[in-house]
Amino acid sequence: MSSCAFRVRIALNLKGLNYEYVPVNLLKGEQRSSEFLKLNPLGYVPVLVDGDVVLADSLAILLCLDEKYPQHPLLPSDLRRKALNLQSVDQRVFSTIHESPRLRVCVDTRVMNPSDQ
Repeated sequence: MSSCAFRVRIALNLKGLNYEYVPVNLLKGEQRSSEFLKLNPLGYVPVLVDGDVVLADSLAILLCLDEKYPQHPLLPSDLRRKALNLQSVDQRVFSTIHESPRLRVCVDTRVMNPSDQ
């Protein structure tokens, strides 16, 4: 399970919401199946389907859940504290999870273009 999907499941459980978990095997490429791509054409996980709303970004999902289902809030109600929490989440997410794809692009570029080194 991706850390982004795990984050959403934690939020759903903290809020006490009933949900159906549909596993997507990333190693087998199930995120590229036609059925999954109908939900998210980019093929990213997680995807949340809540009525007619389909969201495919973990932070957007968390914000939507917090707004729509205010019981057991994930964020403080005070605007300043909420902003500081979001800033912290943003820094942690992008400094840990999204570094490896950038690194992979650099490595792939060097391997594909050895004369540019």
